[in-house]
Amino acid sequence: IGGTAATVATEIGAYNAFGYDLNAACSGFLYAMSVASSYIESRRYKKIIVIGADKMSSIVDYSDRNTSIIFGDGAGAALLEPNMDDLAKWPVEEINLTPPLLSISRDDVFQKGYLREKIGIPKDSEVALISLGAGSINNIENIRNYIVKKLTEMGIYVIIADSMLKPTKERYDNPLVRMVQEFPIMRYRNCFDFGIMAAGYNSIHEMMLLRLPSIIIPNKETQRDDQLGRATKAVYGNKGII
Repeated sequence: IGGTAATVATEIGAYNAFGYDLNAACSGFLYAMSVASSYIESRRYKKIIVIGADKMSSIVDYSDRNTSIIFGDGAGAALLEPNMDDLAKWPVEEINLTPPLLSISRDDVFQKGYLREKIGIPKDSEVALISLGAGSINNIENIRNYIVKKLTEMGIYVIIADSMLKPTKERYDNPLVRMVQEFPIMRYRNCFDFGIMAAGYNSIHEMMLLRLPSIIIPNKETQRDDQLGRATKAVYGNKGII
């Protein structure tokens, strides 16, 4: 994704300011506001503009009514500046850290047999979730195919979380493999015995929240998303292995 912050800053005449892009998928705007708030609380900056924009119409397949109705185009901006009365109270004795912003909670999770019955997997079978991303930045097909081959040789059913924005063209002629396009896939957490996944923001935090034993394969080719650091934190918390 090309950087646009510097272009916007130039167009609006913000010559005494700097700009940069943050990419955090669905939670990007909230993430950017959290970062902007931290800058202001540090007292180094007085005014920060947070801009969020999506142009999904350029990549969505509108012949696919299962996904096209979910995504659209939109943009918004917010100017953040300090409340001097509140800022005067810093530093504070207590700092409250907010939990990760997720699209699912423990109350949203389906019963164990729901997905298995829906896609034809015996209830007592061992099932693995493979969620390695869309492969837009790195080539995941070889490693995914290797994992599928090894797991199915052991008689393990494999559910592959396929991207709704960039569906894979790969097809598996194997009765133990299922391709599923669902978001968030982790609402079926009770249907999985373990997972093999990339270290994306949602994947890792949902895995830790719902306590899914997982092997984490971080994508090291991302420029702004520190998947290795996120995976390492999960390992230190005994929530998975790299």
